[in-house]
Amino acid sequence: MSEELLCSSLSSPVGPLMIAVSAEGVCRVAFGGDVTSFTAELVARGDSPVTEASEPPVQIAIQFADYFAGKRKRFTLSLDYRFTTSFQRLVFKALLEVERGRVVSYGELARRIGRPRAARGVGSALAHNPLPILVPCHRVIHKDGTLAGYSAGVRVKEYLLTLEGVMLPIQW
Repeated sequence: MSEELLCSSLSSPVGPLMIAVSAEGVCRVAFGGDVTSFTAELVARGDSPVTEASEPPVQIAIQFADYFAGKRKRFTLSLDYRFTTSFQRLVFKALLEVERGRVVSYGELARRIGRPRAARGVGSALAHNPLPILVPCHRVIHKDGTLAGYSAGVRVKEYLLTLEGVMLPIQW
């Protein structure tokens, strides 16, 4: 069994964020819900012991607050990719290079990882991103400029992109 996960919630302009942290770093971010249900979901996985905390570690709370205040351009939190596949990690590494205020298409991200025909695979990897916002899958759009789906809904995606300075609608 792995080391303990600490779960907590964080208020944000897009609603509550559930956060799970291991000794390695943040391993899960989820939109909405409550920390008790989030904790139960992680307990059900059976990977690690899970403890519910009243608040997230201070550095995590500060970085998210700074991000939502428009002051943080890049998160410097350690990330734990335990809930990802090797393909997802490849996609996420390339995605972390997409700067705040920029967007990229699924096809372009596939090209960046050296797999130009894997746009659908990239989409699937992003649809199962356990670290939204930290691994900014909201910065990925369709090649025609439409926003496409997002785990928290397109309105949240619009909010995050606008917060980061992306002009909507997107014109290529």
